[in-house]
Amino acid sequence: MIRLFILVISMCIATSTTVLAQKQSPEERAKKELAWMTKELKLNETQVKKVEAISKTFNTKMKDLRKSGDRSQMRDAFMKMRDDRNKELQKVLTEDQYKKYQTLLKERRKNRKGGKKRRK
Repeated sequence: MIRLFILVISMCIATSTTVLAQKQSPEERAKKELAWMTKELKLNETQVKKVEAISKTFNTKMKDLRKSGDRSQMRDAFMKMRDDRNKELQKVLTEDQYKKYQTLLKERRKNRKGGKKRRK
C-alpha cells in the first residue's frame, strides 16, 4: 500500500513538473536556454546578445505554433524552425562551440527520452 502511495505521488510530481515546463513564457525559456549555453559554451558578450535574440525569436514562434493545434503541421514546422535556428547559431558560435552544442543537444535528448531513439 505504501509503495502504491509513493508511486502515485511520484507520478503527480512528474506530471506537474512537465506542465510547469510547458507554461513557461518564450522569454523564460530563452533566458533558461541562454544561461545553459553561456555556461556550457563559454559565450562572450557579443555572442550572448546574439544568442539571446535568436532564442527569443525561436521560442516566440514555438509558442505561436503550439496554439495552431495541428500536430502534423506543428511537427513539420518545428523541424524547419529548429534547422533555421541552428543555422543562425552556427553563424554566431565558433566551430568548436557549435560542435559542442550539437553534442550537448544529443546528450540531452538521449537523457530526456531515457536513451530511447525517436521514431522518424
